[in-house]
Amino acid sequence: MTSPVSAIEAIEKAMEGVTPGPWVAHERKSYFGVFAQSIGRGFVSAGRLVAAFAKPHTDAKANAQYLAACSPDRMREVLSLARQAEALQRENAEFAKSVLDVLNAVRDYLPPDGISAKEFLSRVIGAVDNDGINPLIKKLERADVDA
Repeated sequence: MTSPVSAIEAIEKAMEGVTPGPWVAHERKSYFGVFAQSIGRGFVSAGRLVAAFAKPHTDAKANAQYLAACSPDRMREVLSLARQAEALQRENAEFAKSVLDVLNAVRDYLPPDGISAKEFLSRVIGAVDNDGINPLIKKLERADVDA
């Protein structure tokens, strides 16, 4: 399976030199075409032909509409969102590790005859129970921090 980063980089590389968009699909006599929209004096028209799909093929219209929806402008937006999601994943992983490091450090200072580590962690988690940290707590619980 291709990594998300590799897929993003492959799409970005493939977009180099591509006809700028937006792209639109239009039906012609013998084919469905994908055209780079041309904006003139107060009007928008189908400009340069980007791709054509012959009509006898049953998927020609769908292919043209799909390709038009994947114009470079739209793909740049999608790739930007994908990069943002990658950054958030890294931040979440770093945050989760930081919280685990704190919990593990606190565990080292528990009194041997006092409350158990599990009870202590339960109290700590209860003290920080809120919408911002609850999803992280669920991840930590699944990772069995009490091991």
